Amino acid sequence: MKLFGLAVAAVLLGACGGGTLETLPLAITVTSAPATPAVGDSVSFVVNAQGSGVVGMDATFGDGTSDAVQIPFARTARNTFKHAYSTAGTFTASFRVSQADTATKSATVTVTVH
Repeated sequence: MKLFGLAVAAVLLGACGGGTLETLPLAITVTSAPATPAVGDSVSFVVNAQGSGVVGMDATFGDGTSDAVQIPFARTARNTFKHAYSTAGTFTASFRVSQADTATKSATVTVTVH
């Protein structure tokens, strides 16, 4: 509730003060660590995104599992997804950021589990 009130106040102040926010192109980057995890190790996927109204991020880890977070309408966002693989192999983890206007952008990272 409080966050919503602050967001509305910020928008109103920008509009009343004559200021405008520059449109940010929708973009996403992802990094993962450790580079070569063992079966059962937790892998951290750090996702950074920007846009003009980012509202969510979702992850598909390449082994049939997924995760998602909602974001309260941001220009920039950062989230760390953690996942442990239960079998050895090479997996392609996919990440997508969504914007309020339904635009999306995706990025992938390959993880080799030993």
